Amino acid sequence: MPEYIETARQIYGLGEDAFVDDAMKFDYSGFDLLFFYRPFSDDDMQIAFEELLMDSAKPGAIIIGLNTERMQSSRKVVEVGENGSCYKKL
Repeated sequence: MPEYIETARQIYGLGEDAFVDDAMKFDYSGFDLLFFYRPFSDDDMQIAFEELLMDSAKPGAIIIGLNTERMQSSRKVVEVGENGSCYKKL
């Protein structure tokens, strides 16, 4: 939502680091840490998002995903810790 982006830029001084983009077209390869809390209510869209994220994240990236569909059974990541929501991209 544009008003949230403007607030983040003004209050937190995030400048151009706060932006809106399409989660299914975004390039996640430039990040060491990725966090999401189930951005899609549709199971098929959520699965597609998780696959995209795991495919495009760089090796070694940490992915924290809450309420996931595929992360825990994927061979593209390994679970880190014991809470079932933190993974490392292989």
